Amino acid sequence: MVIDLNKKVLMFHEVLDDVIVDSGFHDISKGKYSISITEFKNIVDTFADTVLYTFDDGGISNLIAAEYLKFKGIKGYFFICTGYIGHTSFLSQSQIEFLAVYHHILPHGHMHIMDIVDEDTLFNDWKCSLDIISNITKTQISAVCLPGGTFSRVHKNILLKLNINTVFHSAPSNIVLSLLYSNSFTFIPRLIITKGWKDSVLSFQSFKSYIKQILYYRY
Repeated sequence: MVIDLNKKVLMFHEVLDDVIVDSGFHDISKGKYSISITEFKNIVDTFADTVLYTFDDGGISNLIAAEYLKFKGIKGYFFICTGYIGHTSFLSQSQIEFLAVYHHILPHGHMHIMDIVDEDTLFNDWKCSLDIISNITKTQISAVCLPGGTFSRVHKNILLKLNINTVFHSAPSNIVLSLLYSNSFTFIPRLIITKGWKDSVLSFQSFKSYIKQILYYRY
């Protein structure tokens, strides 16, 4: 899988319509990161293949987004929380296998750990997620997406042990991670898409992402 590092990367969660009203962590986040299918289509129609489209968590609404991207001839990047595969409102393994025919499927951790946990727990979580996605896609995985954008020195050591070289995160630039973890990985920044999103890197969510990256460096 070749990732075009010159393209801006958009970060989606749930793309909902009138039929699928619950998907992924939509209820837990109270719809904070969910957008309508109409708004999603408008974004795709505007940017076409000039940007990369990424989707976190593996909610059932990924099917809606994947179908429209396929219709437009665009490959999306779907990051799957493997511990939720087959659960209510999440994709099943057969659905993920279907998406993998047309799109890129990558790990998003097993249980979507966003807190700081002990090294063994974190290693086992990522190892499990990598093994499951590798088995589904029949490929060796070298890129992951961080749940909640959480990254620390423990994350760095674990992902290097697991032969990961590319890390998608949740801030709109690499300014903090590149400074703290220079030459460790290819970091891929993303713009968080919410309702009424504007094409700007200046947002409350992006500010929070930078602060989180700085604070978690101590671990």
